[in-house]
Amino acid sequence: MPWRSKTPDEFKVFYQQTILPGLDSLEKLRKKVWEKIVILTLVVFCFFIVIAAIMLSGAFVIQALMIPLVICAVLWVVLFRIVVNKSRVKFIAAFKEQVIGEIVRFIEPGLDYNYSKYIPLSVFNASKIFNVSPNRYRGDDYVSGRIGDTQIEFSEVAAERVTTRIDSKGRTRKEVQTIFKGLFFIADFNKEFKGTTVLLPDLTQKFLGRFAQKIQSIFRPRGQLIKLEDPDFEKRYVVYGDDQVEARYILTPGLMRRLVSFWDKMNKVNDSILGNFGSGNVNFLSNFSNVRMVYLSFIRSQVIVAISFNRKLFEPRLFRTLLDYSTIEDYFDDLQLALGIVEDLNLNTRIWSKR
Repeated sequence: MPWRSKTPDEFKVFYQQTILPGLDSLEKLRKKVWEKIVILTLVVFCFFIVIAAIMLSGAFVIQALMIPLVICAVLWVVLFRIVVNKSRVKFIAAFKEQVIGEIVRFIEPGLDYNYSKYIPLSVFNASKIFNVSPNRYRGDDYVSGRIGDTQIEFSEVAAERVTTRIDSKGRTRKEVQTIFKGLFFIADFNKEFKGTTVLLPDLTQKFLGRFAQKIQSIFRPRGQLIKLEDPDFEKRYVVYGDDQVEARYILTPGLMRRLVSFWDKMNKVNDSILGNFGSGNVNFLSNFSNVRMVYLSFIRSQVIVAISFNRKLFEPRLFRTLLDYSTIEDYFDDLQLALGIVEDLNLNTRIWSKR
């Protein structure tokens, strides 16, 4: 029987029968953490008022405020690690095991979930999607197993490049470049291929139109520029590869249509954003911050999909009750989005046999 994703109605029944009974204990843990944070903040704030009041009598106003502020900020961080962090870590671990793990198994019982594990850095680099290697890398919420006939694995990852420089005044500065932050998904592909084909968000095309094609043909960071005969596809992706013929063998007209739909789904069919690219619309920058960048790599007979997010997908919200159904439904939606990649790209259809 072919695999299918679960419906919202099915999840609501599962929520009431399986998740809801255990939320009371998790809600108590959440409130304890929240109360500790509030008390800690109030205590440090009172300490700040006392120090500032003392210093106001013998210093300038700026000094009287800035020095206590720095002291109290450091104090808050230290006390948070001592007083709050242990309870916070305990709550997060319990939440992920009882909620996220249960939702993963509900969607597909054969999947394994490990909240502390993540896609290794070596695999991230081997994808050839990003041509900058991170020196700070972390992640969590690793899921692996089979969806129908397709072996998959994914996790959240955050990849950064930290560099140190000395400014004109001799001061050491740290600069952090975010390479990628979001969902990193790997699946077995139903075709055999030898080279690498990489799909990147084609933002240059939106800004510069046909002139962008000349720029892209000059800068070839990942191989040859591959031109394809699908205007909707080319509005969203620019393709590089080792082999023109192999890239076309992989990117069939049907798959390109699915990738167009996939981009639109990730961005909630935000045609206004696509329409504003290159239009000179002053609202473009505010819209751009909401775009989910979609990257793909076809390598070693696998498809790798990286989707950027500006938020953590599976973290509990400390300042929001767990007893609201919509809170838990959000986690279900995010997991459906990740696991739905198999259906979105039609990976379970084995009409080709691997050579």
